[in-house]
Amino acid sequence: MSWDDWLMIISMPFVMGGEIISIVSTRYGMGRHIFYLSPEDMVMALKLNTIAQPFNVLGLFFVKASIVALLIRLKCKTLYKAILYTTLAFLLTITIVGVVIAFAQCQPFEKNWFVQMPGTCWSRDVFTNALYILQAITIATDVCYIVIPIFMLWNVQMAKATKLGVLGVIGLGFISMVCSIVAIPFVHQLAKSVDITWEVVDLAAIKIGEANVAIIVGCMPPMQPVFKKINQRFFKQKTVTGNSYEERLARLKLKPGEYEILSGKSKNSKNSKNSKNDIDSYNHTFASDTTKRDPSIDGHEMYLLENGTAPAGRAHE
Repeated sequence: MSWDDWLMIISMPFVMGGEIISIVSTRYGMGRHIFYLSPEDMVMALKLNTIAQPFNVLGLFFVKASIVALLIRLKCKTLYKAILYTTLAFLLTITIVGVVIAFAQCQPFEKNWFVQMPGTCWSRDVFTNALYILQAITIATDVCYIVIPIFMLWNVQMAKATKLGVLGVIGLGFISMVCSIVAIPFVHQLAKSVDITWEVVDLAAIKIGEANVAIIVGCMPPMQPVFKKINQRFFKQKTVTGNSYEERLARLKLKPGEYEILSGKSKNSKNSKNSKNDIDSYNHTFASDTTKRDPSIDGHEMYLLENGTAPAGRAHE
């Protein structure tokens, strides 16, 4: 496995851990107005919310770092590499700042959930401004991760199905960027409100969705061989791939005697004056009908169908 795989694996405990903590917090009133919670539930809900913050921040960072590592591994141009490394440096910086704020904004640390405890907390503007900066950097990096693959693959020749797959990945990256943009108004609402257990829910849901979409984006390109095998096994019509006489007839959808006419193996095709007419007649009635062609036909057999004769050196194989 390469670095992008390891970074994605590292991200999973953080992303899933943050999601599990958020789900558990709903049992203690997260998602309800704080004024309706008992003192015990309010303390527990705020405690779980505080613990979930570094999980969410670190999870998103490792997911984005995995995507950067994947793009760099594609042997992109030096300019693109410089841009990718720059975005990664910004992400790392804001991630470290976010984790520091989560752990250091209140002293003692327990004051994050025991709000009546003696101690001090930083102004909420510090936390809010950090969230704004995080959203701005996240949006900028998402734009880079959408645009750079487009330029990298612009002139690359690839199958139509592969191009559709790439467009799908880029489309998912666009959804991740939209999540970051949509989250900005909720950051503003959270900054103004004291009803944290109510206001934080929408923002948390958007950030969790953003992280999971980013995971899908990062995992789809390496999963291409798996998707190909699944597609071949369950969704494509099974075809005969052997080289015996009967199997070649089945693959070409020919009747006995017709393959010999096309390949020049028929005795009549060598000696009869009508062999050329036989080939032309068959080529006209069969080879021109593309609905009868099978995608598993190899180059030699396709040559027979297209030209009505075997290529040089292959007629007597």
